[in-house]
Amino acid sequence: MPWYLTEYRVPPDAKYGDRLWAKGWKDADRVARQRRMGEKILGSLGGRRGVRKDSASYLLRRRKLDVPRIQHALAWICLLALQSRVATAKELLGDRGLVHLFAHYCQWGRRPPEEGDDLEERRLHRPRRLADVAEEVERRIPGYR
Repeated sequence: MPWYLTEYRVPPDAKYGDRLWAKGWKDADRVARQRRMGEKILGSLGGRRGVRKDSASYLLRRRKLDVPRIQHALAWICLLALQSRVATAKELLGDRGLVHLFAHYCQWGRRPPEEGDDLEERRLHRPRRLADVAEEVERRIPGYR
């Protein structure tokens, strides 16, 4: 089961790419259709299934957080999850949604707790907790993991 390189277009003339995991060419086509991104399979990349080092869950578990890369990865998995219809906008963007929680982390997650802070609420914004939430979304995206 290899990774497959994909390409999709964004009007008017931009091309972007990703990769997806599938059992074979036919399965790769099926997975691409499930993702609803208009992806075309360009070829097999081979390789073994493993952790995507560009995934939000992986980046959130790193010791040194790279916020711009995490934001990019979150945007991508949110788009894939919404297009694939495996998550809702509320689930991703709502008050307890992945993007919303990450925004709170960026806003005040690293500062020490202050009097009056809701410590249980702050626990939701820890990077490792966010990584678990991101991983749960990533697992639902066809061909992502």
